[in-house]
Amino acid sequence: TLELNSTENSKLATIASTIGVPPAPVLGPLSKNVSLEDSLRRMYEGLKLHQELLNLIAPRLEEKEKVTDLMDDIRDLTIQIMK
Repeated sequence: TLELNSTENSKLATIASTIGVPPAPVLGPLSKNVSLEDSLRRMYEGLKLHQELLNLIAPRLEEKEKVTDLMDDIRDLTIQIMK
């Protein structure tokens, strides 16, 4: 397992550099015209849409437990977005 402040991490960085693995991109705003609130609102709307679709197809699926878990995750994420 990896640890946050392990000496192994510097070895992994050296290996990644040696074999040419590019660094992870830095996340930033997609546009200066889109606010955080707009982004969160769109995420929320998309999650609600997926939740509705899962509610429609769930009765037809054999693996209902996986769908239930996914719906629970979506519910939890929408709660976090609305905070």
